Amino acid sequence: MEENFLENIRSFIISEQARTIVRDYNANKSKLETNYNIGKELVEAGKQYGEGIIKTYSEKLTNEFGKGYDVSELKRMRKFHLLFQKGGAVPHQLTWSHISKLLPLTDMNEINYYISVTIRDNLSYRNLAERIKSDEYGRLPLETKIKLKESKEVNEK
Repeated sequence: MEENFLENIRSFIISEQARTIVRDYNANKSKLETNYNIGKELVEAGKQYGEGIIKTYSEKLTNEFGKGYDVSELKRMRKFHLLFQKGGAVPHQLTWSHISKLLPLTDMNEINYYISVTIRDNLSYRNLAERIKSDEYGRLPLETKIKLKESKEVNEK
């Protein structure tokens, strides 16, 4: 009889943990989609009004919605859109913090490498930052980089 109570308690805990994971995943997915779409709008606005529009929008958005919309953050959103517009689907396993850490990189092969490693090894933002700082990709042998690029191209087809 005691086991039934314990089993019920376990069931409640497991259900709550699963709901939390799903809620966190959905919130992260929504944040990435929102930032991607903001970036898209910034690209289009920049075509019509020039790069200075980001500063104007930053001031207005910050006044209306608070922090999180400073010039550098809006520039990251714009770059996020530009990067993944060319590079394919946004990996929803990554958080905005992960994406922000990848944005200064310019080599799409390097970015894809770090995305793959982050997903494969379930890296936290800090672990990803450490690997980028240590230039893990740059230290890979050329043959490995070629194989990675070829496998990426095969997977895209």
